[in-house]
Amino acid sequence: MPTPAPSMSAPQTPAQPTSQTQQTPATNPDTQHLNEIRTKEHKKVQEHRQKKLEKVIEYAQQHQTVTNDEVQKLTHVSDATATRYLVDLVKQGRLIREGSPRHAKYCFVR
Repeated sequence: MPTPAPSMSAPQTPAQPTSQTQQTPATNPDTQHLNEIRTKEHKKVQEHRQKKLEKVIEYAQQHQTVTNDEVQKLTHVSDATATRYLVDLVKQGRLIREGSPRHAKYCFVR
């Protein structure tokens, strides 16, 4: 009697025993610690950013207007970051943009 031809399927490996000590990424103490650090750093960055935004508002309140160049010098940030700050303050209703985007001045809202 002929022997059956071997099947072409992949060899089966025995199931991995589940270990009680394995932890999912969400419960891994190292991951939890890294997430706590990230959260603290994010909060720190947001607080620092908020202080800079308050500086811009104080300046605009004292001078009635503020420009992108003034924000850059006042807060020691790049042109792009100064623009983001000003756009955020306009969205919050704390400043109003006057003039073309290229020559904009931002006025303090009372």
